[in-house]
Amino acid sequence: DLRCMRAEATRLGKRFVELEAELDSLFAEGKIAPADLEKRIQELASVRGKIRIAHLKAHLAQRKTLTTDQIQKYDTLRGYGVSGEHDLHHHGH
Repeated sequence: DLRCMRAEATRLGKRFVELEAELDSLFAEGKIAPADLEKRIQELASVRGKIRIAHLKAHLAQRKTLTTDQIQKYDTLRGYGVSGEHDLHHHGH
C-alpha cells in the first residue's frame, strides 16, 4: 500500500535528520570518539538504505496501477531512456 510506504519513508526520513543533527552536534562539540563516529555513520547509511528501498518499492507499486501507455509516459517523466536505462544525472536514483 502506497500510504504505508509513504508513512515508512517519512518516519525513516525524520530518523535520518535526527541522526544527522546528533552527529553534527557531537562533531562540532568535539565529543565524538572514532568508534562512535563509525557506528553513527553506519546507522545513517542503514537508514538511508531503508529510505531508498521504500522509495523504489513505491515506484514498483505505482507501476502496477498503470496501463502500458501510462507506464511509458511515467518512464519518460522519470527520465528513463529508450533502452529503459535511467538517467541518474537528472534524478539522482
